Amino acid sequence: MMQIYAEVLIRSILGPGRGNTRPFAYAVYITAERLFVQHMPLDELLFTKDIYCAVAKRLGGHPDSITRQIERVAGRCREKLCKDGLSRR
Repeated sequence: MMQIYAEVLIRSILGPGRGNTRPFAYAVYITAERLFVQHMPLDELLFTKDIYCAVAKRLGGHPDSITRQIERVAGRCREKLCKDGLSRR
């Protein structure tokens, strides 16, 4: 269920448009699950190992390409939030 909320959140930031946001949505979902359900400390969370590989396994993609997709959408979100004055770099 949280996966749906992650996709809605990402689309609310980026607006309607093209581009595959699914890998980033899964990354957000898995990160939230590890931090808030499993209570994993943030300093123990390894994004490359714990998040990106799990997303690649779930979506059946190569970890390197999934990592690039996640980072690309994350960058677009960050740029949009900064542009709208909702975050600082």
